[in-house]
Amino acid sequence: MEICGVIDIKVPAKGRKFGSWKAWKSQWCEVLKNENRMIINIGHSKGNVTSCLAVPNNAITYRIKSRTKAYGFGIFYAGQKEQQPCIFLAGKSETESQKWMKSIRDVLKPPTHTKTANEYTVSIIDNEHSKAAGLTGLYGTLSVKSEEILVTDPHTGKIKVTLHWTQIQCSYLPLPAVSDDLHRVCTIRTNSKFKAGDGDLELYCTEADELHNELLSCPRPLPRIATTPLPPTPKDRHTRYDHWTAVDSPSTTPPRRLLESRRMSRSEGDLKKFAMQQSVPTLRTAGSQQHLVLVPRCNDLGQKVPKSVKFTYNVL
Repeated sequence: MEICGVIDIKVPAKGRKFGSWKAWKSQWCEVLKNENRMIINIGHSKGNVTSCLAVPNNAITYRIKSRTKAYGFGIFYAGQKEQQPCIFLAGKSETESQKWMKSIRDVLKPPTHTKTANEYTVSIIDNEHSKAAGLTGLYGTLSVKSEEILVTDPHTGKIKVTLHWTQIQCSYLPLPAVSDDLHRVCTIRTNSKFKAGDGDLELYCTEADELHNELLSCPRPLPRIATTPLPPTPKDRHTRYDHWTAVDSPSTTPPRRLLESRRMSRSEGDLKKFAMQQSVPTLRTAGSQQHLVLVPRCNDLGQKVPKSVKFTYNVL
């Protein structure tokens, strides 16, 4: 016997041949392993088994959404286009339901890889966001790396899910509705770069505090814009811009296309682009001194700018 106790049970419509109830009912439940399948015994009390259910080893277990049971989960037949439920169960807290789910998963497929230091056993609390991301029923061993967060399969050791730091906005410990779940849930909030967009991925973990602290303290890679060097500015106008003529810009300044594309500093780019869009430079010569006159453009409403309005700057 792997796990037993009193738990709320609901039998699907197609499986009510061994159960007479149509809604949730508190029953005694026993989970046993019998060769290559799992046996679930159901009864009114311990030693009084009235129903028996055989579950194949390829069945999967994940949390469900119920109107009356906040911590319900189901066992479903795998390998079908639409997964048919075997049975529904619900604990009094997230901790109780996750305890049953872990025991059932270990019976169906015993783990072969044990977690090491700085690794955490996690099980996702399924919601609409995790369903949209294709992570329904996700569980395994989570490890925090400098470049990404990995969740591996405890049975095969293969990577199930990879979360890059660029897809994560933050993490936090939510306040649970039941005291038994305190410090047992860690939520990772994803951003728009995640395949399902913005949302919360709730992970059940008995070491949620340690997981949250490691997510906060892990050194993340710097953004690419902060590490990519600026492109060089050619000094000779014939090296890269052979078609650069005095029509585009005076010979004493770089070509206009280069000024619009190259950011002279991290904060100057937007100002440079705004100045280019708002004015058209023209060059006038007065004796030996050159003046750069910026003539404002007309707006989209066709408003004319008086000829007397101009801005003159000395070109050094």
